[in-house]
Amino acid sequence: MWTSEQLGVATWFDGQSSWNVDVRGGHFGIGLELAEGSSASLDKVARRPFSILPVASDRLPEASEQYIRGDRYFVNYPQESGSYAIRLALEPICSSPGLLVLEATVSIQTELLDSHPTLDLVAVGREHLKLNLRETDQLDWRTELAAPNRGAPSISVVKSGTGSVAVLLGPHDAPFTSDLSNGDRLCLRLFGDFLEKGVIRTARPWIVITQESPANLVEELRSWHQRLSESPVPLSS
Repeated sequence: MWTSEQLGVATWFDGQSSWNVDVRGGHFGIGLELAEGSSASLDKVARRPFSILPVASDRLPEASEQYIRGDRYFVNYPQESGSYAIRLALEPICSSPGLLVLEATVSIQTELLDSHPTLDLVAVGREHLKLNLRETDQLDWRTELAAPNRGAPSISVVKSGTGSVAVLLGPHDAPFTSDLSNGDRLCLRLFGDFLEKGVIRTARPWIVITQESPANLVEELRSWHQRLSESPVPLSS
């Protein structure tokens, strides 16, 4: 269940483990924080296993409203004087001590007439890997600096000392996401195309945070990705 006593700061508790999110936006940022308890033993190389970041001169809008509906935690960020508005919905798909699979439905909208609103989904570790579902079940090491590549891998992983963070993209998102990852930084650029005023664009990555080595998770990652791919796209966040 989700609990929150402060706008944009919430905790997911499943009876055994807890996970904290700080999604206040603005200079506080949007991301998941390591919680005390089972998840705190994950490598401290990344205090935030993942973050959603603005691009270039844009800044994140600040949260103005939140509510909880079942297992989904909703946060709204109005555009105000910025470049875009965001609607965010977080839903744990699976959680246990040392494991969290989190669906992050991110919707973006702008009142500007000529804009290309863009967000980066970032996880920092020690080594970046990718899994090509079409060619091999093996994770390929990828340490070279990557140029922006339109069409991101279905499964991207960043490995730390005692765990890993993976981002899964379904067939509705992967072809339209740019991969800017490098040797130790997973960076997937969401959106970025021209967005007409008033139109809402949505991405729905799944984030997997675990103490397991990526090499031990290939089948699990493939299974979660299949589940993501087969699940219906929500009409709205």
